[in-house]
Amino acid sequence: MENKVKKGITLMILVVTIIILAIMLGASIYSSVNVIDKSSMADFRTTISRIEDLVQTYKLTNGSLPVTSSIPINYSGITSALSGDALANCTEQLTENQDTDSLFYYVDFDKINVTQTGFSVEGKVVINDEGTHAYYLPGMYISGKWYFTNYSYDN
Repeated sequence: MENKVKKGITLMILVVTIIILAIMLGASIYSSVNVIDKSSMADFRTTISRIEDLVQTYKLTNGSLPVTSSIPINYSGITSALSGDALANCTEQLTENQDTDSLFYYVDFDKINVTQTGFSVEGKVVINDEGTHAYYLPGMYISGKWYFTNYSYDN
């Protein structure tokens, strides 16, 4: 008697192949999101650091801060529009930078000659009264956390 061997793909092999492909696709998507988040964070930190450097240069050259108005904003003015995690993260960053008692002023970008790249920050950045810490008031939500300055969480 002759045994006939059937050629083809069994349903089990097809299901296993689809599961393996789904796992590989999920891993690559997760990896891509992580790379995008790291890139966004690096861009954000670079922008904030650049603004702080330009503010310090302006202050040394002109003896004053490059601000749009001499009317200051206090801690509660910074945090009043925030709630939940955004408020907690902003408070943590202000505390870490020892800015809870500082006064803040909106940065005048025309005075520091900054060119916008990436996300637009004009009209949304405040500087503390010493000109050492800049804060982006809408905040950036990256990897499940809110960032307002070039603050670094221990991940």
